[in-house]
Amino acid sequence: FKTQLKEQQRFYIVHQDEDDLLSFEGFHELHSSHWKIEQYHRVIKQVCHIEKFQVRRSKLILNHIFSALMAYVEIQKNQFERIFENVYRWQKKLFRPVIKNFIDDFILDKNHLLPQRIYK
Repeated sequence: FKTQLKEQQRFYIVHQDEDDLLSFEGFHELHSSHWKIEQYHRVIKQVCHIEKFQVRRSKLILNHIFSALMAYVEIQKNQFERIFENVYRWQKKLFRPVIKNFIDDFILDKNHLLPQRIYK
């Protein structure tokens, strides 16, 4: 098979001995495990913001990573307890009022920043 990486095509060849072939159930179990890992990476990046930090000292970076991991654990606990089903819907519901309040407070006395009609 081939993939596109930047401006190059990468070609891969896969060989699997007949003895190592997976059954359908084995493949399904392996794929399910793989998908759970992908979901973990997506949530920890997009919801817990593990990559977004403004610090440079190693102790502060470790604190940020620890906090993101603890947030992920709390999210998983809440999903397990059925406090919410969809983490992205929960995130949107959680932050929408915060964003609205910020915009409402910020826009006060800033009408001069809005586009103005120029009459000639």
